[in-house]
Amino acid sequence: MVTATIKSKSMIISCVAAATTFILTTAIRFTILPIYSEKELSLNEVEIGLVLTIIALVNFFMIKWAGSISDKVGAVLTMIYGFTLSGLTIILYAFSSNLLTLLLIASAFGVATSLIMPAQVSLAVESSNPEHRGLSMGVYRIFSDVGLVVGPLLSGVLIEFLPLAYAFYFIAGICFSTALFIYLAH
Repeated sequence: MVTATIKSKSMIISCVAAATTFILTTAIRFTILPIYSEKELSLNEVEIGLVLTIIALVNFFMIKWAGSISDKVGAVLTMIYGFTLSGLTIILYAFSSNLLTLLLIASAFGVATSLIMPAQVSLAVESSNPEHRGLSMGVYRIFSDVGLVVGPLLSGVLIEFLPLAYAFYFIAGICFSTALFIYLAH
């Protein structure tokens, strides 16, 4: 049954998107962005917390519209847009010079990442066999967890061996690659 679940093109797309989403979240939001904010922009803990809060608030308020967008445009196209916009905003992080700029970019990043999650979950549910939906969601969740594990490790390696700006570029490249994979696989 697991192999039948993974053979579905839509399920593969959803699982790759899930892994990338959680790599993106843990690498950028939870690791690279706070370190960059402190080391490069000399922000204090409250200011860094504000930046992270803005991303979370935008995600929270956008989720309703993101689901509607996915329903109207389709999950695949919504994910392509979401990953592409996420990659672009991640690149912009490297060019931020102060708290205000960082907050604006964080808001755009929140909008971009909001598009991805409802679309990938929707695609996973739609592509699963109703009799084995629990199994399909379990497989989907495994890929999410892979992203949760890989993201911090990857960001730690990037921060250790590359200038912080390059770490942003690398993760942006993962976003662009995922958007391209989704486009080509669909």
